[in-house]
Amino acid sequence: MLQVPTNDANQERSPSISSIIQDLRSMSPRQRVFSELVQTETNFVSVLKTILHVFKRPLDDPNQIGGQLLNQTELKIIFGNLPPIFEVHVKMLELFNKAQNNWTDNFSIGNVYLQFADDLLKAYPPYVNFYEDSKNMLIKCENQNPRFYAFLKVCQSKPESGRQHLADLMMHPIQRLPRVILLLTDILKQTKKEKPDHKDIAQLEAALNKIKEVRFIGLACKKHETVKFSSAY
Repeated sequence: MLQVPTNDANQERSPSISSIIQDLRSMSPRQRVFSELVQTETNFVSVLKTILHVFKRPLDDPNQIGGQLLNQTELKIIFGNLPPIFEVHVKMLELFNKAQNNWTDNFSIGNVYLQFADDLLKAYPPYVNFYEDSKNMLIKCENQNPRFYAFLKVCQSKPESGRQHLADLMMHPIQRLPRVILLLTDILKQTKKEKPDHKDIAQLEAALNKIKEVRFIGLACKKHETVKFSSAY
C-alpha cells in the first residue's frame, strides 16, 4: 500500500477533512452549489490548459527535431476552435474565485454568465460544429503518422493529462454547457428557497436562457453541417 509521507509543516498547510466538512456545513445550500460550480470550473480550465500547453504548444514549435509533426492545416482543424473557449473560461473563473474567497450572499452568479454571454456565443458553436472534424483529423493523424502517435503516448503519460487520450480530453467542452445548466438550475432553485426576492434570481434565469441559447445554436449548426455533408453524397 502506497504511503504518502507527511510532516507537521504539510499538515499545517493542508486543511483536514473535518475542517473541510465543517466549512461545507457552515455554507448555505446556495453557496454549496456555487462552490461545486467553482470546483468544476477549475477542473475544466485545468483540462483546457493541459490540451493547449501539454499537447498543442509543442506541436506549434517550428523547430521540432525531425521537422514539425503536424502541418498548419492539421493543427488548425484539431485545435483551432479551442483557445477562445479557454480564454473566456479563464476570465470567468477569476471572478468566481474572487467571489468564493470573499463570499457575500449578494454576489450575482448569473451576472458573470451574462457578462460573458457574447464571448461564449462566439466561442462554443464553432467548436461544437466542427468537433467531429477535429476528432476525425486527430484519429487520422494518429493512425498515419508514427511520430505523432508516439508524441501522443508521451503526453498521455504525463500527470497533467490524467493518462487520458487527447480525444477524451477534447470531449470536455462538449460536456461543459450541459453541466453548467444543471448547476445554475440548482443554484436558482436554492436561491428562490432562501430568499425569494434575491436580485440574482432574474440574473440566473436570464443566464440560463443564454447558456441554453449558446448550446442550441451550437447543436443546430452541427446538425446543419451534418445534413449538408450527407446531401453531398
